[in-house]
Parts: sequence; structure tokens; C-alpha cells
Amino acid sequence: MRSLLSVILAGLSLLAAHAATTPLVSWNFDGNTTSTNGQFTGQNTNIQYAAGHTGAATDQSVRFNGTNSQVRYAANGLWTFNENQSFTVEFHIRSTQFPSPISTPVMCRPSGGNPTWSFVMGGDYVGYDRQMGHLCFEMWNWAGDRVQTKRPINDGAWHRILAAYYAPQNLAVMFLDGELQGTMTVTGGYTGGAAIFNLGNNVGANQPFGGDIDQFTISSGVPDNLLTLINFDDRTRTIPKTTVESNYDQWLQRLVAIQPWTPTNLTNWEARRAAVREQILTGLGLLPFPYTQDTPGDLLPLDVRYGTLVDYPDYTLQGLRIQTWENVYAYGFLYMPKGGSPPYPAILNPNGHFQYESRDPVIQSRCIGLARKGFIALSINSVHPFDDRVNLWPQSGMIWDNMRALDYLHSRPDVDPDRIGSTGASGGSQQTFYLMATDDRLDAAVPVVMPSYFKEIMTTRSGLHHFCNWVPYLMRLTDTPEICATFAPKPAFYISTSQDWTYRWPVEGCPRCARPMRSTARPTRSATSTTTCRMITCARGAKKCTPSSSGSSWASPRPRRRWNRTTWRSSATRRCWRCCPACPRRRR
Repeated sequence: MRSLLSVILAGLSLLAAHAATTPLVSWNFDGNTTSTNGQFTGQNTNIQYAAGHTGAATDQSVRFNGTNSQVRYAANGLWTFNENQSFTVEFHIRSTQFPSPISTPVMCRPSGGNPTWSFVMGGDYVGYDRQMGHLCFEMWNWAGDRVQTKRPINDGAWHRILAAYYAPQNLAVMFLDGELQGTMTVTGGYTGGAAIFNLGNNVGANQPFGGDIDQFTISSGVPDNLLTLINFDDRTRTIPKTTVESNYDQWLQRLVAIQPWTPTNLTNWEARRAAVREQILTGLGLLPFPYTQDTPGDLLPLDVRYGTLVDYPDYTLQGLRIQTWENVYAYGFLYMPKGGSPPYPAILNPNGHFQYESRDPVIQSRCIGLARKGFIALSINSVHPFDDRVNLWPQSGMIWDNMRALDYLHSRPDVDPDRIGSTGASGGSQQTFYLMATDDRLDAAVPVVMPSYFKEIMTTRSGLHHFCNWVPYLMRLTDTPEICATFAPKPAFYISTSQDWTYRWPVEGCPRCARPMRSTARPTRSATSTTTCRMITCARGAKKCTPSSSGSSWASPRPRRRWNRTTWRSSATRRCWRCCPACPRRRR
């Protein structure tokens, strides 16, 4: 408590001590937007004047409507600073705005290029880590060199802002109402010329601010006791984004360096496979299974509710919902073939982040195609529950819903229980390979454009992808290739493309997927027929096995049997051996 009080008192002292600063220009906004020395007059657009921060009858502030108002001052070098010039900015601000996506109360920027400095208020856009209603003091660019207030300022009260840049240490600092908010060592610098000074909006972009600004001052230098206060409590220092990303990537590389081991015999592999399954289910919070200790969901009624049956010439479509948790239902669509005779093979179609979920045209066309080929196709909407207090994650809900969907398919007398598969793209693909490792009722699988190493999902360069793809406690034990390998010797077919960030899977992940299978081949079976990871399409004339512009597909392992009604491997899948003589895997 004493430390916090000392920081606040020191901050108040700082606001009163400016011996090392030299005011360059200031505005009172008492009925006009001309600077106090009369040198600069703003070009006003749809502004109003409101009561000032002091509450005095003669004190006024400039008000911005959050839509199309601003005050612009012509480009000038007076308020333009580079990395070698210390400066201080002070003003009062009041707002109740909830920006979408962000708003820019203050911008100092040339008509083109990066700003020299600015103040941005976070909104509903999550990029660059700006928080809703928090004010950011930003230097040189928008990529991450910023100091952000610890609390929102859009509470309708007046707040005093003091922000400074100390050139000898490349240090940016900001105070809110006399309390130190944070510091940051900034990188780069400003290389432009004279900059436009704009209040109420950005320059060259529309990010309107809604609120009031009063008593604005720009000074050269920094207050006398700035460094004393900053050094008082170094916990306020913000680490630059580039440093955070570098440290995170180094940690991630150390973590994934613990590679899955390759078992030496079938007994060891069976034990390893059981450990991987247990770790996945534990991370998902599904061990033991809800409602039962034995098999998924057999003590919870499915309570299936059907919608209207839509009849098409070669298939039928019907909406449905099934009970997954008590009084909680998963929604989806059931596509039924008209030809052939039951029992039919069935395909579960989980989906990821498709815009319209199971109604998305991509998913609909896939399910229609499967129904026309004689499959029962079931698509289930994805859910995103989250409660880390009980180890409930988005993937927990998705995988459990898919297990309940398998319960439903097994309950239908017109479904062949020995011919049930799963396929999906993106998040649906990830749900598929988690099912491959956790549910023995799955007989075949086709994961599309998602199998990849965990480090590729979690790297900062991919924007950490979607957090709903993560399963806690999993990366230290295993990785996606080994998770996929646990499905052996059942047939799995992996599809990738060179235009996706998972493009390295065919040449890196799939061979790793085959390692445990090669080393644990059953003595009664040919190692070639059960453990080989084969590339079946690639670019014509390729010098090595790399993804082609039309995609790459691998099968691992080869199926033990072909399905009676149809297979997911067309005659074109054998083309590689004739069209790609340079392929190093051709001899296999």
C-alpha cells in the first residue's frame, strides 16, 4: 500500500514539475480551436463546444461526435519528433465511446506513411492487443510500440493524460490522472517530414473519436523527475511486442524439442497409444466420460428431435438435434441416400469456423455428394464452451458432441457400425484426428488441411491461430503425427495444399506419422501393406515430393480393405508413379 501511495504521490509531483520541458504550443479550446499564441488555427469539421474539465463557466472543451467531426492543423515540423528528440504531451479527455473497431482521439502523421506519435482508444477489434476503452500512447507505428492505460477511460469522467518520450533511453511513458500506467523501450523511429496534427480522427483512415478534449499542450523535453519516478517501480515497464514474440518462439522451440519417441515393438506402441489417448481426454476434461465411467454417453438418452424432412430426387435432408449434455443439444443435418439398401456406411462431418456452420455451402455440397454415393452423412455444428475452472475448453464440447453423434449413428439400424468414418476441413479436420485417437468406433478418416505440428498452430507468426484449437497439457507429451499414428492400422487419408499454412505436413508430418507403424508392424502382415506412408498425387515433373498448386494428398497407412459401396480413393490417386519419375518415394 505504501509503495502504491508513493507512486501516486510521485506522479502528482511529476504533473506539477516541468522544469526540463519547454512548451511549444497549447490550446485551451475556449470557444475556438486557435492555439493560445494565435499561431495555429484548426480546420473544424462538425465539432461542438462543451463544458471544460475545470467546470468553470468560462472553461470549454472541443467535442467530437464519433462519426464525422475533427479538428485538423496543417502539416508542421513543430510537433514532429524523431527518436533523437524528447517530448511531452498533456491533455484532458472525456468519453463514453465504445469504438468499433478503434478510435483515434489524437494523431500526428504526414498525409502518407507512419505517424510520429498518436493516441488510440481500443475497441471491439482485437488486433494489436488494444483493450476496449483503454487509451494507448503509440510511437512511430501501430505494430506494437505502445503504452496502454491500465483501466478504461470511456467512463464519462474527465481524465488527465501525460505522455512523454525520453530519447536517451528510447523510453515512452504514460500517466493517467497522475498514476504511472507503464513504460516501454520503443524501436525504430520517425523518418517522415512535417506532420499533420489531427484531433478527433486519424489521418488517411476513418477512426472517429467520440468525446471531449481540453487543455492540450505539446512540449519539448521531459519533466525533471521523470526518470526517478519510472525507476521507482520497474514492474510498470511494457516489453516490446517484438521481444515478446521472440521470447515466446524460443520457449515454444524448447517445448516442442521434446519429440515423441519411436517404440521398438508392438507392446510398447500399444502402451504409448493408450498414454496418448489418456492425455488427450484428460486435457479435454472428458476423462472419465461424462455420465458414465465406461463408454461415451450410454447413460444419457439421446432424445433425438427431428425437423421437417426435405425430399430430393436422390437423397433426403432433415434437421435434427441430439442431447449431448443434460438438457443441452447439438444441432445438425442428416443426409440420407435413396439408392442401395441398408445398412449404409456413414460419415460424420464436423465443421470448424465455416461462416454458416452446417448450413455452409461447402459442407452441404460435401454431404450431398456423400449421400448421392450411398453414404449417410451427418453434419454437426461446432460449439465453443469455455470454463477453465472445470477444465472445459472449446475442443471439449466439440469432441464430446462428435462422440454423441457417433452414439446416434450407432443407434440407427440402417447404419453399418463397421463402416463409420469422419471427415472435415480446418477445425473439422482437427476434430477428426482427435476422434481418431480417442474413439475406437471410427473406422476410417479423412482430415483435410489441418494436420500440422502444434508449433505451427501456436507460433506468433500465425497469430496463434484460434485458441479453440488448443488442448491443455498435450504438447509436452506428443504431437499431431503421433496422434494420427494411433489410428493405425485403420485407413486414414490426409489432404493438404500448398496455399495453406499446413503445407509442410505431406513432407514432414506424414513420414513421422509412419515411424511408429514401421517399427511395430505385426509379424503376420507385410510391413509394406500396413505401415507405408505414400504420396499419391504431386506436381508433374517435380524434383522432390512437395505440395503442388492443386494440393497434395497422402495416405497413411494403406487400408486393409476397401469399402463395399465406394472408396475415397479415385483412379487419379495412382498417377504419381507415372507422372513423377523424379520423386524419391517412387521406388516404394
